[in-house]
Amino acid sequence: MSPLRSAALLGFIKSLIAGSALPSFNEKSAKQYCLLIRTRGGLNYAVPLLYYELRRIIVLMKNNDFPGIEDIVETIREPLLVLDANLNILSANRSFYNIFKVEQGKTIGHLIFDVGNKQWDIPALRTLLEDILPTHKRFDNYEVEHSFPTIGHKTMLLNACQVYRKDVGTQMILLAIEDISERKKVEKALEANEAKNGELVENANSIILRMDPKGKVTFFNEFAQMFFGYTEEEMLGCSVVGTILPETESSGHDLDFMIKDIGIHPEKYINNENENMRRNGERVWVAWTNKAIRDGNGKVIEILCIGNDITEHRRLESLLEESEERYRRLFETANDGILLLEKHEGKITHANPAATEMLGYSKEECIGKKLQNIGVSLDMGDFQKIMQTLDRNGIIYYDDVPVKTKSGQYIDTDIYMVDRARLAQCNIRDVTERKKVEEALRKKERELEIKTHNLEEANIALKVLLKRRDEDKTEFEDKILLNIKELVVPYLEKLKIGRLDEQQKAHVNILESNLNDITSLFSHRLSSKHINFTPSEIQIANLLRQGKTNKEIGELLNLSERTIAFHRGNIRRKLGLKNKKTNLKSYLLAFS
Repeated sequence: MSPLRSAALLGFIKSLIAGSALPSFNEKSAKQYCLLIRTRGGLNYAVPLLYYELRRIIVLMKNNDFPGIEDIVETIREPLLVLDANLNILSANRSFYNIFKVEQGKTIGHLIFDVGNKQWDIPALRTLLEDILPTHKRFDNYEVEHSFPTIGHKTMLLNACQVYRKDVGTQMILLAIEDISERKKVEKALEANEAKNGELVENANSIILRMDPKGKVTFFNEFAQMFFGYTEEEMLGCSVVGTILPETESSGHDLDFMIKDIGIHPEKYINNENENMRRNGERVWVAWTNKAIRDGNGKVIEILCIGNDITEHRRLESLLEESEERYRRLFETANDGILLLEKHEGKITHANPAATEMLGYSKEECIGKKLQNIGVSLDMGDFQKIMQTLDRNGIIYYDDVPVKTKSGQYIDTDIYMVDRARLAQCNIRDVTERKKVEEALRKKERELEIKTHNLEEANIALKVLLKRRDEDKTEFEDKILLNIKELVVPYLEKLKIGRLDEQQKAHVNILESNLNDITSLFSHRLSSKHINFTPSEIQIANLLRQGKTNKEIGELLNLSERTIAFHRGNIRRKLGLKNKKTNLKSYLLAFS
């Protein structure tokens, strides 16, 4: 940050915290907030600096609007400290560590006078913090000089005020430190050589222009020319509206009216932010500080305007607002209970509606308590060690944590903690119903295992029964065969050797053949559902297999040859031999 911008930053903190308007830029205040420039013509010009950088941040901190403000303060370029009532450091931004070369671990939680090997044990600072501040609640722009072992001699402006934080419930001290060593050198250089003031204005890293009350440009410095893309010759005598200002902002704000009003009521626009326009049409945002220059009669004859580009700042601010709004919506509407914990002792600073509904405690009852005070049975003994683990890993997960609600009911939860820079976020998820479902599933699985086991045993028993049936069938068939051989076949043999006529002998032979067929698979195959032979066809097939002719079969069965031929044709058709030259006898022998 340039000396010009650093020179007034902490004075602006003072004005914002006090809630008062910024002072007018007379010569006295110009020395405090601005760089006073005296031209060769004898005119005094106060060059105001950027005030926009801390406006929103300090107001939010003052109002305790929402968590995360300290995270925003982290982006401020000047060193800032937050102290507790005992002057122990609660928070410090990155600039403090970088500029004064101290370590975070040796800073947070330590007495300010002990930080950096006691290099901050400055008598003037002790007087301010221990004597002046408790009485006056604030001090502004107190100049302190001190030689630091690591960074050398420094001249600093100290601004401090007491701030009461509702979420912490205690008094805090906001201490802003502005290094004005370089500014002191610049002031000495300016005092030594006023002739160089004009060159300083011309080469300043800020937009500097002058315009008459009607908005026509009378001066346009080199930085302004580079920023907007116009030369000084192109701008002199031209209105700022239509060149570096659009007639209306993108939001619809009438800038033409604003320029006319500045010439009439310049005090309304001492500090102003508005949309501007470069020569190529690009829209940019500039923070302006405007100073009316009056003649001896008090009439406004010129407006001195000093601007700084805040386009990127506005973009980041918009993103930050969107991010905060998204987080706020998520925080308020999340199904999980969310508790925000400060990292020093683990006290609750915020609780969302889901958490209060789940635990039965109101938001006010949660604030300032620790997790174990509201029924969360987590071991938080060494909280700093837990925070160190969280800082390394970013997240810590705890499963199956019993939580006792205010009404005394126990619920099962999963808990995980997330690092959110200044705060730790503790999410609590009620898994009671899930555990009931899981237990029901486990019960069903056990029942299914029992049924499966029973079914397997039933299958084994069925296999045993089927095997026994097959054995009984085999035993039965063996008995039939044995009975035929022992009780029937001997008598057939006696008939064959007896005095029988030819027809009787034929009948005996057929009887013997049929008995053999009964004990074989041939008849079963012919009567199967695939071939579906009738009893007559089975009888004729048996005789054909024995080599009998149609005439012989007819005589044996008392049927005509024509009938036997008809059955013979059906047998060939059912065996798939119709219109084929396959010998039926051979096929039947092979089939058996």
